[in-house]
Amino acid sequence: MPTHLPRPVAAALVLLPLLACGPSSKRDAEVPARSLTYDDACGLQDYFDERRASNLPPPAAADESVAIDEKGLTAGIGSYVLSDPMARRRFGKLLRDEYKGIEPQIVAAVESPAGEVKVRVKWWDAGATRRLRVGQDIVVYTAAGSAELPPNPCVADMLFGAKIYELRFRYIHGETDRAKEATSEAPPSAPTAEPSPAPATSASVAPVTPVASAEPSPPAATSGATKPGGK
Repeated sequence: MPTHLPRPVAAALVLLPLLACGPSSKRDAEVPARSLTYDDACGLQDYFDERRASNLPPPAAADESVAIDEKGLTAGIGSYVLSDPMARRRFGKLLRDEYKGIEPQIVAAVESPAGEVKVRVKWWDAGATRRLRVGQDIVVYTAAGSAELPPNPCVADMLFGAKIYELRFRYIHGETDRAKEATSEAPPSAPTAEPSPAPATSASVAPVTPVASAEPSPPAATSGATKPGGK
């Protein structure tokens, strides 16, 4: 009996682990995308602040199609070009931070100034921003080839998040400014004579119950939360 597997079978067995180890997202799909934006879990606030200060535009659409379904939900598909060095460096970092298993030459081509980088996604309109449609893969095109990636909400935030991160910036800094104003405008209390201690009584003093402050609403419009997830 032959002791070796036929070459086609052996080749298939060698390739099987490689096919099973494609790119995967590190991000938990169960966490709502709006919560990631509100918490800046993708680490994009500084990126958008810098782009806004430099008057850099968002990624341009190389091609895009938009449709409205019978429920009035706007959705689309398009390829978006990362043209400036800042965007390409940050997207390379995002690929390293948010994914496992991407070929190094793809990430290197994204960060390189040579060639074109396009990101193709399927999205739905959540009101203040666009979110990725559930279960729809992302395709990254570079001079070194293309990579098909599982969905990750940080990709949508980077492509479409300029407006919502500006709202987040204004909200955070508005709260900080109000807190500073309240502190600076508070008049100093006048010194008073130390009161004489009150005579001890047998009655106990009821503790003061602190009033819980309401949690502030997220800065992003939450109209997308009332809509179904991505189609």
